Amino acid sequence: MVTLHVGGVRMEAWVWVNGSFAAHHLGHATHSSPLDEWLTSDVPNEMVIAVSNTRNDRSGSVVRGYQDRSGGIYRP
Repeated sequence: MVTLHVGGVRMEAWVWVNGSFAAHHLGHATHSSPLDEWLTSDVPNEMVIAVSNTRNDRSGSVVRGYQDRSGGIYRP
């Protein structure tokens, strides 16, 4: 079993494996996603992780970052 473990992402992340959507995560907590369904053994595999650090506040405005911190992948 192959699992992607991410220690933290601010604020939202999407994962594609070999061109197929594999996972979505919202928030900055640790998360794990199984990837076996999208992996192939006969060719190199490609994984893309897209991260957004924007969120909508209560008034509907788009806010960048979280508690004055920039977004991205952090922690192992």
